[in-house]
Amino acid sequence: MKVAVTVVDATGLMAKDGQGSSNPFVEVEFDRQCQRTRTKLKDLSPSWNETLVFDLHDLSRLCRLAINITVLHEPEGETSNPTRSSNLSIKHRLRGAAPKQKFVFLGHVRIPGNAITYDGSTKKLQLTKKGFFSHVQGEITITSIILREDELDIAFPSLLPSDDQAFSDDNNSVTSSPLLDEFFPSDDQKSFSDGTLVVSRRLMDNYSIREIRPKIAAFGYSSPQKDGLQYDLVERMEFLFVHVIKARGLPVTVRPFVEVQFRTFKGYTRTTSPDNNQEAWWSQVIVFPIKIQCDRVMIIIRDKGRNQNHHEIVGSARLNHSKSYRDKSLRGLPSFEIEDFSREPQWYKLEEQHESVVDGAVMLSMWIGTQADRAFQHADHSHPQHLMLSEDSQSLNKPMVYYSPKLAYLRVLAVGAKDLLPNEPPRLSNVLLRVQFGKQLQRTSRVMILGSANPKWNEELIFVISENSVEPIIITVMIRVAPNDDEEIGQIVLPISCIPKVHDVQGKPLEPKWYNLSKCSRETNGKVQLCLSVDFRYHVLHESTLEKASDFQPTSINLARPCIGTVELGIISAEQLCPMMMFSQATDAYCLAKYGPKWVRTRTIQYSSNPRWNEQYAWEVFDPCTVLTIGVFSNCSLRNKTCRYGDCPIGKVQIRLSTLESGKIYSHSYPLIELSKHGVKKMGELQLAVRFTCTDWKRTVALYGKPLLPQIHYIQPINESQSMILQLSAFQIIVSHLARSQPALSQNIVKYMIGSNIQIVGEYKYDLSELWSARKFNTNVSRLKSTLSSIVSIWRCLKDIRSWKNPKITILVDAIFVFLVFYPWLIPSSIFLSLFAIGIWNYYSRPHHPLSIDLRLSNAVTLDPDELDDELDTFPTSRAFDAVRRRYEKLRSTAEYLQTVADDIATQMDRLHSLLSWRDPRATVTCIAMLFVMATVVCTMPFQVIAMVTGLYLLNCPVSSRGPSMLENFFRRLPAKHELLI
Repeated sequence: MKVAVTVVDATGLMAKDGQGSSNPFVEVEFDRQCQRTRTKLKDLSPSWNETLVFDLHDLSRLCRLAINITVLHEPEGETSNPTRSSNLSIKHRLRGAAPKQKFVFLGHVRIPGNAITYDGSTKKLQLTKKGFFSHVQGEITITSIILREDELDIAFPSLLPSDDQAFSDDNNSVTSSPLLDEFFPSDDQKSFSDGTLVVSRRLMDNYSIREIRPKIAAFGYSSPQKDGLQYDLVERMEFLFVHVIKARGLPVTVRPFVEVQFRTFKGYTRTTSPDNNQEAWWSQVIVFPIKIQCDRVMIIIRDKGRNQNHHEIVGSARLNHSKSYRDKSLRGLPSFEIEDFSREPQWYKLEEQHESVVDGAVMLSMWIGTQADRAFQHADHSHPQHLMLSEDSQSLNKPMVYYSPKLAYLRVLAVGAKDLLPNEPPRLSNVLLRVQFGKQLQRTSRVMILGSANPKWNEELIFVISENSVEPIIITVMIRVAPNDDEEIGQIVLPISCIPKVHDVQGKPLEPKWYNLSKCSRETNGKVQLCLSVDFRYHVLHESTLEKASDFQPTSINLARPCIGTVELGIISAEQLCPMMMFSQATDAYCLAKYGPKWVRTRTIQYSSNPRWNEQYAWEVFDPCTVLTIGVFSNCSLRNKTCRYGDCPIGKVQIRLSTLESGKIYSHSYPLIELSKHGVKKMGELQLAVRFTCTDWKRTVALYGKPLLPQIHYIQPINESQSMILQLSAFQIIVSHLARSQPALSQNIVKYMIGSNIQIVGEYKYDLSELWSARKFNTNVSRLKSTLSSIVSIWRCLKDIRSWKNPKITILVDAIFVFLVFYPWLIPSSIFLSLFAIGIWNYYSRPHHPLSIDLRLSNAVTLDPDELDDELDTFPTSRAFDAVRRRYEKLRSTAEYLQTVADDIATQMDRLHSLLSWRDPRATVTCIAMLFVMATVVCTMPFQVIAMVTGLYLLNCPVSSRGPSMLENFFRRLPAKHELLI
């Protein structure tokens, strides 16, 4: 355990330097451990914001310990480095000797151990004096908290031993490099905007993924069956199924619908009209949740009529199962698990019926089943009576499976044209082709022609097309007749059905054809030479990045990869969802999962912050390096069909299948984290069970050596600018297709699930996810530092070997080195064997849960409000001029930092190039002389001797702290092009 003490600030200290001020610092002592802060010069109200961490060896002794805080004044003559923490007095105290510095006492504070909590406590304490004659005044603000050792890197990122410490100038580190020092600034330079930093013990636990143990069949509990297959990733839930088929004896003048009541729940059928036989057909299944036993179901037939607020009762029936079955509860009903059960409907007479109803009866069947029932997915789900929903809203409450349309590329190669203006006088004009397909519009470049000359374009335009598209392609020839005024010469309208399809990579290339212009505004017999094709060989990109894609399959069935396994998803429940309803602490939540072209949507659980779905779905897997996305949404259109912005996203989880072991069940609770203008916010938790089953190991391993995208993407690549337009067009086609489903998926839902952030402003195209963000920049620097940490560790080990820190290890390394010099063929096998051993060793520390959002890696623990506002701003910006100017100034400072890094790299490269370029004649002569000597030595002496002498010298040379080495000094003196810049 650790005790972290944050010294925030002090106010109203006494002046002790004789000039009306003081140089205060704080010394903190806890359990025979002593640390101090930096010294603040000439400040009677200093602010430190420094965190000091102490070891707590025994938690039971905490009540007998105390934190002793002393504020001292450091005279200027004794202050060697007032801006840096010094531990000189601490070392003397630990040795039992008095410190050499003569510090002046400014105040003292004692915090007992029982006042230190796990949640952190910030206290403003009055400074006390140590003796009767001492004079003390002022207050100090202290924050104390108890943490586990693994929570330090999250609670206090600045206390982590940064990887760039290897590049510092201290005696315990290697020689510094100006380039690396500039590129990796120390974490000690970071400061916090607020005066206190209180982190709860439970904070990061709430934001991290945790394992759960649901009552599912995979863990030994009973499970429902679904078509003979195991439905074992969700908890068993029982439902009452009421299949309302038809009614008879109803008058023709009514528009009946059925209302089914069970306890406090209601369900409705659609409205229909009786036929000539006075029978009304519905054939709808209504599902009711079963929690307690009840033996009464009410069937009420109502007339829709003209009055929307009052629906007259046509007839009703009260079904009491004590009359139909021996058991007086729903357990007397047949169950879906009974194999020989046949759901035969029965006629039930309407007991309380209208005058116009003659011998009325309703036909229905009832049974008890689970969510694995075949009728569950297409059934209408009931709702509580106090949540009155319209009849049209019932379709928004049921589960649904969607499929994205198959997309392909429509390629239009505009070769040229002829006989456009044969009767016009010769004059200089420019001509272009405008090609339109649906809402997609593209143009070729303008070609200058003289008179009736034949223009040549040789440009290819690409469009996105779905397999069920019926729109024709319209090709128009445009000529410039005036500035900013184009006139149509002619048009070509072609149906998609007449355009050839391309399915094979090795197929013969298509030849261009001549097409006659029609609908001409001028007399012309012009023709346009085009090469049209619908290309199914590509995978049409519509997701944000390849790293988060769920599918890489080409559209062509002939080129599709075979299935390698299945992924099963059990959507169990959610907890503590953020309320999304006005004047309520609940929400109408449903889940949406996407993998490949298949989208699945669960039923909506109404008015609940802890919904339980317990629905299971499965997908075929064709590539393991894909991502399964699960989102949680609030069904805003359930009660407001005119909702302008559609359903509201609550959060989403993305699971990469390649990180899952085959056959293993991962049941975890995932935090739903969103980044808002107020910072990181937890929207709830989503409990899932995932199982990836690999059925073809050989093909799966072989896929790791193949490219992600189909082969045609690398043979005939599409440029980045055009690919961005096509990605946006594919997204719009998918949105329009899913918007026609019932229940529909709005644009904001599809955009949230896919992660599409492409925006076109005028002629410029932007990916909003790639725009500048200071938080993402710091994250990438941290990732780079983490990548170089292994190199830094190796360098530190070599430094310890050279300094003979452990003579036994140094001698062992020297012996191994001499052995490998004389047996060099063992070097590759030794390296591979060492990496093999490292991989085996890391097996025991492998992660046991899927990847999840890492707040510390994302630099989202402490966020700067200005940087967060910059990141979440629209593009172009919607902020005021002053805010944009502040951002620009910050961006200039960051760009200055990057410019310094680039200048340092370029300088080193210039010096390396000037070695043999005679920019510095003396340095070049020295360099070539050394090269000649080295070549002579290498030719005359055996290689083993040279390698052994060089290696032993580098390994055993004592580290000198007097300055850089001779080679480094020589390299730094070489000329660079930096001085040539203005």
